[in-house]
Amino acid sequence: MQRTRRQILDSIKLNGGMGIDQLSLMLQVTPITVRAHVNVLEREQLLKGQEHRTGRAGRPSILYYLTEQAQELFPKDYDHLASSLISNVRKLYGEHSVNRVLERMGEEMAVASSDEIQAEDMGNRIGEAARIMNKTGSFATWEKEGDKYILTAHNCPYLHVARECPEICDMEVAFLKKALSTHVELECSVVGGAHNCRFFIEGE
Repeated sequence: MQRTRRQILDSIKLNGGMGIDQLSLMLQVTPITVRAHVNVLEREQLLKGQEHRTGRAGRPSILYYLTEQAQELFPKDYDHLASSLISNVRKLYGEHSVNRVLERMGEEMAVASSDEIQAEDMGNRIGEAARIMNKTGSFATWEKEGDKYILTAHNCPYLHVARECPEICDMEVAFLKKALSTHVELECSVVGGAHNCRFFIEGE
């Protein structure tokens, strides 16, 4: 990203809503230059302007805030948080509770996606389930082999967590079982040393 635009985002992240003049003083550039960069960031949906009234007469000032999309540009540590949560569930309640929590999460994903998995043909249902998995970055494909189906996830979106907690795979299995209403078995996984994750799915 262009340096001045990144500085604008960083400044607003640190200080909250800021106006053109405030940004100009902080960055030591002219208000015209700041406005040009702000306009670009608005078009890219990284900033949003809101009117701010001070109680004095005259036109309200405009303060600029980060959008949700802009917030994603800043560092996150979701992997560590997820690993820590799972680790503490294991310590407090045991291995069975970890498995049950992850299975429950998979089942809830299936229920939440039920409107997107409505085909009657099993192959089409698996295709719909693969598209849902791809929203999280699984790069899933599927094929039929005899009377069974094989769904392959070419990328593990939870890899860093799965290395510490391989039970995370239970969540994907539970999702597929609930979504497809059939038996599903994890044949191999990336965290187990395979090139990809393969799920064997029973046919109709």
